[in-house]
Amino acid sequence: MNDRIAAIIMRYNLPAIAVLVLVEIGCVIIIDDKTLIAVVSVATGGVITALINERLMVIQYFFGSSHGSKQKQKTIDKTIDKPEGP
Repeated sequence: MNDRIAAIIMRYNLPAIAVLVLVEIGCVIIIDDKTLIAVVSVATGGVITALINERLMVIQYFFGSSHGSKQKQKTIDKTIDKPEGP
C-alpha cells in the first residue's frame, strides 16, 4: 500500500506543480487587480510547497532511515520465521 501511494505521489506531483505554475503565470497575465494576484500567488505557492514537501518525504522514506528500519524489520521477521536446527 505504501509503495502504491508513493508511486502516485512521484508520478502526479510534478505535473500538478507545472499546472499550478502555469495557472500562476496566467493569472499574472490576465488579472489586473494586484490584490487578487497576490492572493492567487500565496495560494498556489502554498500548494506547490506542500507538493514538493510530499515528494521529499517519499524520497526520505525510501532512501532515509525509515527505509533502513523497514529493511531491518523484514530481516528480523525472516530470522524469526526460520526454524532452528537441522
